[in-house]
Amino acid sequence: MVLRDRPIKLAGGTVNANYFGDSYDIVKRFLLATLRPLGGWSVHPMFTKDRRPTGGGPFVPSEFVALVGAPLVSERFMEDETRESFEASCKAASHLLLDPDTGISKRGVRPTAAHVSPEEIERIVKARPKFVTAIYDQSFTRGPDTSRLLLEKLNGFAACGFHGFAYDSHARFLFLSATRRELETARTLLREAGLPESRLLRAR
Repeated sequence: MVLRDRPIKLAGGTVNANYFGDSYDIVKRFLLATLRPLGGWSVHPMFTKDRRPTGGGPFVPSEFVALVGAPLVSERFMEDETRESFEASCKAASHLLLDPDTGISKRGVRPTAAHVSPEEIERIVKARPKFVTAIYDQSFTRGPDTSRLLLEKLNGFAACGFHGFAYDSHARFLFLSATRRELETARTLLREAGLPESRLLRAR
């Protein structure tokens, strides 16, 4: 279903067409293009309903597809989808970008429409052991501890047996896989594209 008649709140702060194509979306495009040698990528955009008046025109999901350069596994609003159906659509994907509006929730806490939980991520990664899962995560209060908190999340996944690294910038992403080789290939591709070592945090 293509939602042409109402604005959609996109992850990365895009509330309507006024913000579509912001720097967060450009980073997503760069990452997916850089990692394309791994194989086909898709995106679960985790669209959420916009409950506030907006001044922009309607947003068309196909425009988001054109910008990030990867197909969507779902165009449904998260409020209209069960968490089970959300997981099922993700588990059927190959390499996948999860694009929640806010990011990763705390472990043991039921996620909102704007979040994906660590437990959901682990089940999605485990179901696709030969693929990489990237997760956009802005669930931090800006400050000097942001990198430490990002690393703590990464270490939490490592403690559960997953291989991972994180891209630490104004837009933050975790990359996880059950297979070390795929994960290291992804990291190498990003390094070869020019990202500095200091931006790519390893689990400890």
